Amino acid sequence: MRYCVLVEHVNSGAGQEVAKALHDGGFAVATCPGPTFQEPCPLLRGDDCPLAARADAIVSNLSAHPDGRAISACLLVRHPRTPLVRNVEPHNAVVEVCGALGR
Repeated sequence: MRYCVLVEHVNSGAGQEVAKALHDGGFAVATCPGPTFQEPCPLLRGDDCPLAARADAIVSNLSAHPDGRAISACLLVRHPRTPLVRNVEPHNAVVEVCGALGR
């Protein structure tokens, strides 16, 4: 089974580096650039996030976003069995996600 990881990151370059490291480590990866004024986070509106709903683990690098903590809290409530790993760097992304998944 190939695990799916959602990578949330406000910095697209850094987010793509984390996503690439996880992809190269054998994971299927979906990415989210975080909410914008035009595209608010569905979790903050009380809706589900389809990307998070399909993820086996979530890497949230939204700490610099004003709503980052609220989004993390919503993810923990709506997806309590999905590991949430915060502030991951590309060089240790695979190790941190594997650890969170118990692999």
